[in-house]
Amino acid sequence: MSVKDEHVANVGEAMYEKIRAEMEANHWGKMVVIDVNTGDYEIAADDTTATLRLIERQPDAITWGELVGYPAAYYMRTTINPVILAAPGMAQGNRNMTEQEYAQCARKFLADSDREFDAGERQQASEKLYGAANEALTAIAVQRGWKHRTHRDMKNAAQRLADEYGDRFLSTGFTTAEKFHKNFFHDEMEDYEIEADRPDVHEYVNRVLALME
Repeated sequence: MSVKDEHVANVGEAMYEKIRAEMEANHWGKMVVIDVNTGDYEIAADDTTATLRLIERQPDAITWGELVGYPAAYYMRTTINPVILAAPGMAQGNRNMTEQEYAQCARKFLADSDREFDAGERQQASEKLYGAANEALTAIAVQRGWKHRTHRDMKNAAQRLADEYGDRFLSTGFTTAEKFHKNFFHDEMEDYEIEADRPDVHEYVNRVLALME
């Protein structure tokens, strides 16, 4: 861990300690993402959503994330480019994102994951890869008016999509992406597993996004 990373970790953990009791009483199992520059934070079912919402308010955020009630924590070294969120037609303030905005985020996360895998940032890259699949599926769910607020909603959306098209991969591809979400917290995937499964998640994201056209 670099000196900068260590500083962010120390500040992030100190900020989280101030709100830990409230978080564990009211938001167990959710992700809280904190801007270590301002102390502002956002809570959501997943870190991708929390980070998106936080960066809408704090475009220059350096974020520290905590899974409420669990020991896992992380420093988001690479965040969503504020220019994307500030671009015409993108989400501002508290407005809900559109399916096109979720699709754009999916494509960006996919590209970011490739860069971070190349740089050896396996855990960060794993979460970006899962985030790409999650955002792509969310885009479809928003387009079709399906529930998409919880992880259970997303699994059901994937199965619903698979049933609609008679294509089992539209469900199992999301299951593969979930392995990378788990890898983010536990760093348990072997290199050969990552190399075998990454192309499947890429294909999943691209195929799901193609269904919007």
